[in-house]
Amino acid sequence: MRLLLLAFAIAAPLCAAAQDAAPPARFEAATVKINKSGDARMVLLSPPGRVTATNVPLQLLIMYAYEQQSLNQPLVDAPAWVAADRYDIVATTGGARTPQETMAMLRTLLEERFRLVVRRDTRPEDVYHLVVARSDGRLGRDITPSPTNCEAVISAALAATIKTATESGKPPAMPLPGAPCFPQMPNAASGMTMKLEGLTMAGLANRIRNFAGRPVIDRTGLTGTFDATLRFTPDAAAMRASALPGVPVPAPSANPQAAIDEAPPLQAALQEQLGLKLEPQTGTTTVLVIERIEKPTDD
Repeated sequence: MRLLLLAFAIAAPLCAAAQDAAPPARFEAATVKINKSGDARMVLLSPPGRVTATNVPLQLLIMYAYEQQSLNQPLVDAPAWVAADRYDIVATTGGARTPQETMAMLRTLLEERFRLVVRRDTRPEDVYHLVVARSDGRLGRDITPSPTNCEAVISAALAATIKTATESGKPPAMPLPGAPCFPQMPNAASGMTMKLEGLTMAGLANRIRNFAGRPVIDRTGLTGTFDATLRFTPDAAAMRASALPGVPVPAPSANPQAAIDEAPPLQAALQEQLGLKLEPQTGTTTVLVIERIEKPTDD
């Protein structure tokens, strides 16, 4: 099975622009090498004060460093090699660093080694609103209120993991899929079952966006957390539109109608099983525009 391991330190808010007088934050040591292994696997680790990237597309590194909320959103005006070329990066600094400081140092590294210049712009974007399907507000048979808030559990687990890694100097060991609040992520082109634990409606919207083909925004008005089981047949085109750079998408079923007979498409499954639906809307999104970028020389 192809493996994708993305160990993000802690989701950090967008950083405010640094004062002109402040020197840019830099790693004390960093190596940058192109990876031509042809392997589909990649690893991105960023405990505070350190970044280790193995076989990671440059596009993903840029989106991560500039803290774009949608890591699968294409860069604007980027040359083709930015999505195609993969790199190995090891960057370190002494002392304790916050996640925000680590991201600032990664941005400096990209700007200096790749001569990167970017700006943010706002563009219209097709989105879905996740809403309650029934007029009486009742939900479906396969979703129930949950006593657990898995988003809080995951945040605490990540914080503890990063703290241990920072103190030991070793890469963080992430919880294995299948642990409580860390379900096994589905990876199939037909008959997919998602078991969701302790999620808010915003968390549910975020989980299904990779199968919807566009961002999903919670507009249910529901509070609290929920457990749900959702069985559906994903749309291959929607998965390709939502895939992270460099992440392979499962091949579509050899018999699409048989797959749909086994499990309905996402939109129908949401309504039948959870009592929710996706309404097409137009929104806005913030994109990164590449104004300048160059290939680096290997260290």
